[in-house]
Amino acid sequence: MTTHEETAAEDRRQVEAKKTQRLLKGFFPVPRSLLWQLKQGIITKSEYSLFNIFLHLENQFVKGKTSESKRGKWFFCSNKDICSYKLISEATFIRARKSLKAKKFIDYKSGNSIAATEYRILDVKYYVDE
Repeated sequence: MTTHEETAAEDRRQVEAKKTQRLLKGFFPVPRSLLWQLKQGIITKSEYSLFNIFLHLENQFVKGKTSESKRGKWFFCSNKDICSYKLISEATFIRARKSLKAKKFIDYKSGNSIAATEYRILDVKYYVDE
């Protein structure tokens, strides 16, 4: 390639990289240990999906705080809002949530018609340092 073609190719790569960054804004890397547990059959696909939603919600809830200060903090969300992601049904959500609590991935305090359910991620190995 000539210098002009190389420059043009580099410019195209940078434009594509910026587009990808815009598309992925607000997302976070999935912890490898979580993927490993899914492959080993330790957790189900619905538990995996729900746990990723919890990671996303916690990330949004404690936005702007450092990773050390947000670990293990309680965050709030209604069942309806979690099911609105359309990844799992409400019945599957309830089963997966109970299972994740039994496996010590999360803790939660059930809400009511006035207050949303409180959630907390228990194990720090699921955090990805920034």
